[in-house]
Amino acid sequence: MALTTEAENLALACPYCNRAKGTDLESIDPETGKLTPFFNPRTQKWSDHFQMNGAEIAPLTAEGRVTVAILQFNQSERLEERERLIWAGQYS
Repeated sequence: MALTTEAENLALACPYCNRAKGTDLESIDPETGKLTPFFNPRTQKWSDHFQMNGAEIAPLTAEGRVTVAILQFNQSERLEERERLIWAGQYS
């Protein structure tokens, strides 16, 4: 088992997402009402759970829905920033 400070156990996360997630590992899926784990970038493929609709990140699965909701991916400020990054060719 990796220690929390070992490189293979670390993941990049913006402070905004990190604060929103806190210690939670799952949340209630707004569509089904079931407790659902968040998307795990270490074991799951992004494109299986999300798609881009312009600057919006659209969830495709229950894991995607709870992740988009808890991390507030599509809050207006984040959409505006993502639009600027897309326009500048810095987001794909």
